[in-house]
Amino acid sequence: MQDIVRPRLVLASTSQARCSLLKQVGYSPVVVAPNIDESPLKGETVTSLVKRLAYEKAFQVSKSFENDVILGADTLTIAGRRILGKPADRDEAKKFLQLLSGRRHRVYTGLCVIYQKKVLQRLSCAIVKFKRLSVEELNFYLDSKEWEGKSGACSIRGISSVFVQWINGCDTTIAGLHLYTAYQMLNAVGLKLSCAAQDSSQV
Repeated sequence: MQDIVRPRLVLASTSQARCSLLKQVGYSPVVVAPNIDESPLKGETVTSLVKRLAYEKAFQVSKSFENDVILGADTLTIAGRRILGKPADRDEAKKFLQLLSGRRHRVYTGLCVIYQKKVLQRLSCAIVKFKRLSVEELNFYLDSKEWEGKSGACSIRGISSVFVQWINGCDTTIAGLHLYTAYQMLNAVGLKLSCAAQDSSQV
């Protein structure tokens, strides 16, 4: 009698925060780094962009893992009408933080699950209000280098969380993976949490 081979959960992302969120509730994803062009298309809206990037990450990785469940995610921070991606350097991080200081901003996270021929896409949004940052706070945070590799130069799970006055939405959206939505999507393709305990690995 042959053993039943269950599909693995493959996370199409290099984000440690996303991987940690999945692990903390019992998933053990295989982590694969996608390689896509994340430039926005001409005239593309923020919501369309974040959903497209999540899909493209998942789709690219799915080509190498046809029998597994692929989860792609993308997160964008929006201040006014400006998209704040991952800062290239300290100077850009400083500009981002100055834009966020004392203001509300929005964080969008797009999710895409691909399993066999099924494709599911979802979008979540949270609104965040930052305190007005002093020069001392700004320099302290920049010196910490926590901003490196973070959308909008911030991490809701790190030092910058002390600057957050309030949140309208879920903090896991801001962290890069809305857990409730991901859980529902994975259930929908048959990957139950009780069966998702696989050995975690990096590819």
